[in-house]
Amino acid sequence: MSESKTLHQVYLGLGSNIEPEYHLCALLQRLKATFGELTLSAAYRTKAVGFVGDDFINLVVGFKTDWSANELIEHLKQTEQALGRSHQQGYQARTVDADLLLYEGTLIAHKDIERYPFVLYPLVELAPTLVHPIQHCTLSELAERLQLPRTEMQITTLKCEFE
Repeated sequence: MSESKTLHQVYLGLGSNIEPEYHLCALLQRLKATFGELTLSAAYRTKAVGFVGDDFINLVVGFKTDWSANELIEHLKQTEQALGRSHQQGYQARTVDADLLLYEGTLIAHKDIERYPFVLYPLVELAPTLVHPIQHCTLSELAERLQLPRTEMQITTLKCEFE
């Protein structure tokens, strides 16, 4: 961990389409063990994007950490690999995907937020009044403006034993 004890609010986009409930629960258990209290959006079942494959389950998780963004990104990569993720280029099936979306109001994956409904809408659930630093509007306002289609998103239930 970094020397500073300043806590930073972070939001991660999580997804899986290989045994998604098992892998997402394992990822959430690891995140909770490392970072403590987690705030979870609803989980959404969506079609694979960019390739033919099994449906994904996606959600957004928020928590506070004193880690730097780079430390967190490196930890997420290591955790993905520990849970069987192979990092190859392009769209493909995956055991877990954990992307840092926002770090203390700084956009990390802003193209994903603006492009994919399974990222934007769960993020809005957790932080509707957070101001998007590039668009200069709240995430709720951004969702209204973009009107990304929700037709392929079905709320599903994750039954994780970590709470």
